[in-house]
Amino acid sequence: MISPIDQNGFYALAPGKLGVLTIYFERMAPFPEINISWPKPFRIEPLAPSDVDRYRALFKAVGGPWLWVSRLKISDEELIAILSHPKV
Repeated sequence: MISPIDQNGFYALAPGKLGVLTIYFERMAPFPEINISWPKPFRIEPLAPSDVDRYRALFKAVGGPWLWVSRLKISDEELIAILSHPKV
C-alpha cells in the first residue's frame, strides 16, 4: 500500500509511476509600471496569432528549462484559437 502525504509534503509513488505537478497563476491586478532602460538593440514586437512556428520557438526558448510542453503538443488550430482570445 502507498503511504499518504508525509510530514514534508511528499507522496510516495508506486514503482514505475512519475509524479506530475501543474501550476497555474492568475494575475488579478495590473503590474506596477516600471521604467526600465533596455539594452540596445532591443524591441518588442507583437506576434500574430497565426505565427505559431515563431511562438513555439519562443515558448521553447523561455520554457525549456522549466519543462513547458503544453503548447508544443496541441495542433496549430488549437494554438491559434488560444492566441486569438482577447484576454491572451
